[in-house]
Amino acid sequence: MRYLTWDEVKSLDKFLVEDNDDAVGIEIHTGFCDLSADNCYGKPETVKAYSLEELAGGDFIRMGTKTLRAVVSNRLYWTDSQNWVENSGTDATYIGACRGNRYEYERAILTFKDTLERLPDEEVISLKHFLVRDNKRVKGVRIMPGYMGIGGSNTSGFSSDSERIRDYPLEYLKNNEFIWVQGVSVRALVDDVLYFCREGADGNSKVFTLNYRERDTIFRGEGVAYDTIAATEVVLLLK
Repeated sequence: MRYLTWDEVKSLDKFLVEDNDDAVGIEIHTGFCDLSADNCYGKPETVKAYSLEELAGGDFIRMGTKTLRAVVSNRLYWTDSQNWVENSGTDATYIGACRGNRYEYERAILTFKDTLERLPDEEVISLKHFLVRDNKRVKGVRIMPGYMGIGGSNTSGFSSDSERIRDYPLEYLKNNEFIWVQGVSVRALVDDVLYFCREGADGNSKVFTLNYRERDTIFRGEGVAYDTIAATEVVLLLK
């Protein structure tokens, strides 16, 4: 898998499209969002679709303070108003002006030719050992324990403890015990989708996932100081 460097992204003068075997285009959604809602975006008011063929070699797409510059190896690259480079395997969002209790937004969403299949929750909950099957892009899982600031004198983001980072190749995970991360069990990696299970306050188990397009997620743990909590990042290692 190819990743663009900051210098490569910032030096582009036309939209770059290369090495995509899953992404097929971008949709630009505009509308209003409620940041306090679980699904804050809701139904967009407008949608404009671009194929990768249309984007290749064309002008950059400006979206508020963000400038979309490339789709390479199924990842979207953009720069912000400070010329910082960011990338995502799913989407990029610009939040604009507040209108009443809602905010204007523009959102670029990558579109794909393949649909990610998901195991039934009941199957994941009933597993006794780690299930590994049919992974074409993911070669392992990285567990990165660390800490995160939550305000006060510590407003830093996640910081890992390098001495506690551990990589789990697929061969190790298969039929092994579950991995536990901040009270969450990591149970399966099937079709490049990683499955987690957590017991809810009502006693029922809840299943959620991380796929190769998203690539990583952070679980928050208990406080270790008044402004700091334990946290763990889970990263999918791609081939």
